[in-house]
Amino acid sequence: MKFLDLNKKIQIREEIITSAELIEAATATNSYIKSLVSAFNELGFDIFYSLGQRNISGFVGEIFKHILAAKHEGFVANPHPDGRPDILSVDTKEIQDYYENCFITVNERSVPIKDLFTPFKYGGLEVKCSIGSSGKPQNTRYIQDHGHTFDLYEPRVGYLNGITWWAHHSSSSNLLGLYYDYYEKENGIPQILAAMYSTLTETDWYKVSTGNPQNKKTSNTSLNKSGLQKMKNNCLFCCSDDEYIAQLKAIKIAI
Repeated sequence: MKFLDLNKKIQIREEIITSAELIEAATATNSYIKSLVSAFNELGFDIFYSLGQRNISGFVGEIFKHILAAKHEGFVANPHPDGRPDILSVDTKEIQDYYENCFITVNERSVPIKDLFTPFKYGGLEVKCSIGSSGKPQNTRYIQDHGHTFDLYEPRVGYLNGITWWAHHSSSSNLLGLYYDYYEKENGIPQILAAMYSTLTETDWYKVSTGNPQNKKTSNTSLNKSGLQKMKNNCLFCCSDDEYIAQLKAIKIAI
């Protein structure tokens, strides 16, 4: 897969990340995902059906964050599963020393202390992944049987009518928003196809929904109009496939 490099960069504290470096990380992520499919097929089951659609976005983002963090000395992937941001800034000796003391030893294992990683006080880069929303006609029977309007491995690009990213909080963040789809030219395997970025504030998110405490629903929110506009105005790279470029432009992504 080839990408259109929009020749941009982002800065997190003292660390500079170019769009070319993000493309390199996306390419490595996509290749790794393809290798996983083959490896799990050898075991006789489908990794993405096992994960389910709700978990795939997070799974793709997790792979990307570890690959990107490993390429920069000033970054490290947040080691706590509930931690934020996803990639931590450790660009000075002082912060590195602080980071090393954010763990305790349990059964001879180094365990991250949740309160010190949620959030990490020196900040970093939040990474979120989205397949976007689609306008495919609803089929009631299909939804009853499958719970969604698309099956896994079915490209959404022809029906893409919007994109947003979700979070469990509305704290200000440096948000790298990835867009992926089941890419037809790779046999429908999920692949990262574009990335957008903005520094967001609490006013760029809708009010956090906490739901009914009795049903253990996790809190969630999504970008509002101002947050989405910031992201759409700063696309860093996208797949060079003409169909995707046209569809992303149609939903007002600045390419």
